[in-house]
Amino acid sequence: MKDDERELEEVERALSILGGRHPEQIRAAREDAVAAARRKKELEEESAREANRSRRRMMLVVIATGCVVVVGAVVTRIALARSSEDAEVAPLVARYAALGFDVLPHGSFAAQDRAEVSTIAGDCYVFVAARKSPIRIERPIGSAGAKGEALVCTCAAEAMTVRSTDGAPLRALHIGGSALGGSRALAYRFADHAPTLIAGDDACADDTLASFAQNKRYPKQEADGAWLAAHPALSGSGFTTLASAPARLPFVFVEGSASSCFIASGGELTLWTIGDSVQKPVHAKSAVAWCAVKPATFVVERTGAETVSVVSAPSKRIAGMLGLREILARDSITAATWTRDEDRGEIAADTLRASVVADPVTQPLEAIDARKTRDVRVLVFSIAGQDGWTTDDLDVRCSPALGAAESLCVQPRALDWHPPPPSAICGAALGPLPYWMSALTDAHAIDAELALMAFARRMTARGFSPGVIEGITEKADSVDILGRSGDDAIIAVGLWPVAPFIHPYADEGSAPWTLDGEPHVMHIAAGERVSLPVHSAAAIAPEKRRTVVFRK
Repeated sequence: MKDDERELEEVERALSILGGRHPEQIRAAREDAVAAARRKKELEEESAREANRSRRRMMLVVIATGCVVVVGAVVTRIALARSSEDAEVAPLVARYAALGFDVLPHGSFAAQDRAEVSTIAGDCYVFVAARKSPIRIERPIGSAGAKGEALVCTCAAEAMTVRSTDGAPLRALHIGGSALGGSRALAYRFADHAPTLIAGDDACADDTLASFAQNKRYPKQEADGAWLAAHPALSGSGFTTLASAPARLPFVFVEGSASSCFIASGGELTLWTIGDSVQKPVHAKSAVAWCAVKPATFVVERTGAETVSVVSAPSKRIAGMLGLREILARDSITAATWTRDEDRGEIAADTLRASVVADPVTQPLEAIDARKTRDVRVLVFSIAGQDGWTTDDLDVRCSPALGAAESLCVQPRALDWHPPPPSAICGAALGPLPYWMSALTDAHAIDAELALMAFARRMTARGFSPGVIEGITEKADSVDILGRSGDDAIIAVGLWPVAPFIHPYADEGSAPWTLDGEPHVMHIAAGERVSLPVHSAAAIAPEKRRTVVFRK
């Protein structure tokens, strides 16, 4: 090859010389022609390759466009089908969403007639199927069925599979157990139409309902005052209706204020107390009555179809549990009663406060030493069972008698009292004789003092308070009483230093009355004066008499 090129160069040189040109010109022209031919070939080959690439790109675009069209058609068809299914079940979903349920997500490509749910312990789930289709629920504890709508509340986390048996679209919704109140509070969410309840939360139903009550998830309750209006001894003693429940609602929820007493009436009842735990201390086939020192949440559960009403009054006004029992007896109401054990002493002190005893104190579970209680004349005992404080002195007077659930005792002087046994559940409160009874100095007046204490409790509940000096003038054969600012009514009782010690007063022409009966109430305005006759006035000098005026 090299020899050929050499020969070619020699020929080109010869031709250049013959043509009068430089020897290299012919060679350069030849090389340019060769390079141009090579470049042309390369361009033609590159053009061919680009044409091939363009054809391939076009084919890919066509294929991709076709795929997009096909996928779009499929997605559109699925979306339309999903939209149609959503539209079928949407009214049911909306109904539960309006009640506070959350809609659980359901994938577009997931089976529309099926839901798989991992539950949260203590929460509730509702499943709805269009066209009231049958629903089948599979759980670790077994399977169950329902038609159209089903509610499941759980006490533990579990996996559930739910499907509509005829292929109808199905959706799942969720709500916190305490927000719904569990399976026992369905009546508070569903007034007319409720889903089929699938059993499963029996073990935690009480705790769930207790949380529902404590968090005040229940709707506003009625306050039907018909029952209270039918019991004048209650309405006249400061009771008000807190809440009531018609036959369709199984519970009344009570938010108790401090130092209050309650009465629930309406068929067979169970009282729930809700704190760190749920307790059910009282079950009765009539009424339930209780007192509490601290604010607390209570639930009254009703068995039967009667309307339940719960009424309440301040413990300090009605004299605690002893006063509550007396009011119930006056209104012929039979009730099962309850007091929290640790509240007994303070509620006993409320009995003394309503009896107008100044500064009562609670008594620890130990002996009452007369040397340390020189000023104590009035005692209230509250016991659960038969064991409480006892004394060997026979001069003490108690009503009800010692051994009753509550007893108020008056002693003529400070006495020694033996302590209850260590296992006893009881409480006590002590205090002096009310100042307005100081005229009763005779040792034999103890029965009169006991009767006056009971009368004072009853009048305190009715809104009266006693006084012995202001606006009272003792005369030889009468007592004059001046109405004070704010007075609306008065009741007058004379205290004499000799038996029978107590003399209820009435104006001229009115019938006599006694402390255990209905008192004689006189209406009086500020600045008005009434004069009450004192019968047998010659028996005792005016300066030795004392008139107690209960004013309202």
